[in-house]
Amino acid sequence: MPESPGGQAWHLFWDLYKANRLYLEAVAAEFELTPQTMYALKFLYCEETPVPMSELAGLLTCDASSVTAIADRLETHGLAERRSAPNDRRVKGLVLTACGLSMQRRIFERMQQPPPCFANLSLADQVTLRDILQRALDHVDPADAAANVSPFQPGRQATAEPEPIARGRRRLTVTEG
Repeated sequence: MPESPGGQAWHLFWDLYKANRLYLEAVAAEFELTPQTMYALKFLYCEETPVPMSELAGLLTCDASSVTAIADRLETHGLAERRSAPNDRRVKGLVLTACGLSMQRRIFERMQQPPPCFANLSLADQVTLRDILQRALDHVDPADAAANVSPFQPGRQATAEPEPIARGRRRLTVTEG
């Protein structure tokens, strides 16, 4: 395990992710989806302008062929449809159908139920964890996230100020009560 607290937190983060992967797969299975397809729904909207598939690939950190398969699954389930971009018919994008919007809302409600490892923390620990994770997200460089660039490239330095939150990433608004 690394010596620095940041390195230790990073290792614990990945251990926590691995330990909860089956939980996430079970949640997705409740909706007859894969985790990747369920996650893709988070970024789609019922708008006149579709989310370009290339943008979705960046948000999901996968290649275009994977997004094509995800789009196929979403269309097969009646959750999304492909549309041409209004300004360039060569660009294909996805929009939610009414069924997809309903599914997106149901998934959002379900994801409000944390896995046991979070639910078993005290309320104070849950608040602290949430706040720390939000601060970490605030320091993600959206350009690197969209380009899937490693921050560990030689000569790369962290930015002093966090960039604005990228499309699709929602900042939590919480009222304590």
